[in-house]
Amino acid sequence: MRVIIVALASLALWVSSTTAADTMTRVCNNCTNESTEPFVEAPPPWNLEAEVAYVIPMLGLSNDLPVKAYSPLERNSTYATSGSCLAGIGLMMIIRYKDSPVGPYDEFIIIPGLYSNPGDTGLRKFRISRIYVSHKYTTWNGRRNWNIPKHIARFDWSSHADGTESVKIYPHDTTSLLNEEAGPSELPFFQGTFTLPPIVGLVRVPLSTAITTYLDGIGLDVLKLSSPPLPQGNGKYGELVGTSRNANTQFGVSGAWASVGSLDVYQGPQGDQIGSTGKNAVGDEYYPNFWPNMPRHNLALRLHGSTVSFGAPDVY
Repeated sequence: MRVIIVALASLALWVSSTTAADTMTRVCNNCTNESTEPFVEAPPPWNLEAEVAYVIPMLGLSNDLPVKAYSPLERNSTYATSGSCLAGIGLMMIIRYKDSPVGPYDEFIIIPGLYSNPGDTGLRKFRISRIYVSHKYTTWNGRRNWNIPKHIARFDWSSHADGTESVKIYPHDTTSLLNEEAGPSELPFFQGTFTLPPIVGLVRVPLSTAITTYLDGIGLDVLKLSSPPLPQGNGKYGELVGTSRNANTQFGVSGAWASVGSLDVYQGPQGDQIGSTGKNAVGDEYYPNFWPNMPRHNLALRLHGSTVSFGAPDVY
């Protein structure tokens, strides 16, 4: 029960854990997959300016995670097998960054719950199980800096006349049986549409960090990501670096106004199911609403003017 309370506190306090963005120095001039510039380390912390961020609570999750919880590269590695998942509550996030040390990029995050971790004396912490980003420079740095299992995907965004906004995500890790990740999949791994209710109230997100500082001080690391070592992969650009240490990273979002709406996660008829097999391009399970037991329409927050922060990790 204590861990569940901490998890709920984590979700409630997510939006109050960072300070305003610092001035950032980019490490690449043309931060795209087409660029020939070499990878350059952009050390943490990163305070990233978001053009828009969607936060979707995932409630009532099982600790029996679906195969699709992890990318094929990490699925059979210690990243997935180290520790155990409590689940119960998790998060999905879809973010468009307008600035970062590696320039603008898009991001899709799945956090399926809290994990216990061997060698970690603290309480269970969140873990990003699967994450997609739109270019190689953030992939390389994210894996190297924080053990975050980033993989490249193409993000297609669209705004509609009725005020809804949609995104489709085409990953590189669903196109090759050889795990070469050479290019985006033909079918979207995820698609979602955000809708605001007819009457929208803008709610000011709390910005105080006093509560999170107190909780960290008494050993409740409620806003930390716990990330085991990552395996090295065979990416098209050499972006899938591996690591050999564990990392705990403070993270959060600040400075935002939030609009409360819903996210439609129905994956048909153009989701990533191959025919009527019930499987996607790499053999993951296909679920009509993306995740097992997830409803089609989900509570979602659309954050305006937010800063997303990933601190310097504690490694062990």
